Amino acid sequence: MNNVKIKVETDEQNLKVQERVKELNKENGRSDWGVYRDNGTYNYDYRDNYNDLAVCSRCKQHKYLVIDVDLDLIICTSEDIWKKREEKEVSFEDFMENRWQKN
Repeated sequence: MNNVKIKVETDEQNLKVQERVKELNKENGRSDWGVYRDNGTYNYDYRDNYNDLAVCSRCKQHKYLVIDVDLDLIICTSEDIWKKREEKEVSFEDFMENRWQKN
């Protein structure tokens, strides 16, 4: 699997992506996953540190997301930062239906 980036259009889609990341982690035997913020410096701010991280409802307003190889969620704080990232962009639908994973 490679890092991918996703632009979501609604808060509801954002929360669904986060729920899917949590499900994928559980499928891989991990109960914890990280949520980070990319402020453009590539020095990520760690957002949460729970063993069984709940979907972060307070993060739902962010529209520019990256899912990394460890199935962590990276929130890009602006569209400009998101555009500068080199990950392949996938649609919300492709991500939710697992059509983005490298076979």
